[in-house]
Amino acid sequence: MRIRFFVYSSAIILLLAQVNIVYAGKDNYRGKRILYVNSYHKGYDWSDGEQRGAETVLAGSGIDLRIVYMDTKNNTSEEFCRQSALKVKKYIEEFKPDVLIVSDDNAFAYVVAPYYRNGNLPVVFCGVNWDVSVYGAPYKNTTGMIEVALISQLYNHLRKFSKGDRVGFLGY
Repeated sequence: MRIRFFVYSSAIILLLAQVNIVYAGKDNYRGKRILYVNSYHKGYDWSDGEQRGAETVLAGSGIDLRIVYMDTKNNTSEEFCRQSALKVKKYIEEFKPDVLIVSDDNAFAYVVAPYYRNGNLPVVFCGVNWDVSVYGAPYKNTTGMIEVALISQLYNHLRKFSKGDRVGFLGY
């Protein structure tokens, strides 16, 4: 768990540095706003880890960080995802964030791609699976971290250290 949390925190720091919102001292960014759009729901371990990374990095910076949940893990229908995205879009229009952070594919696919593609709002994404080009990205206003599961490569690497056809499992 600590390794995954460190990876998320480090990734968020690097990504926010690219849009000039990195913490540089207490209250340096008072009045700045960031909206974090979580594709899923509170309590879903994977996205909770991504979110904790952003919260930890931004704590004490003076930034007003707000979080919205799309709940598209529990509600997977196309119609629900579109309606959830429209609610997020309305929240963005009302909150007027300086930066939008989106986690996982559904936030990118249903919020960023249709409404903020190549716009003026800087978007930082994390946890998008394999390739953002399936959503027409990269866009001029996005930067982020894709999620890649290198299972076959890991398997081939571990085979060098196994005896016979046995393979190890790495987890936390």
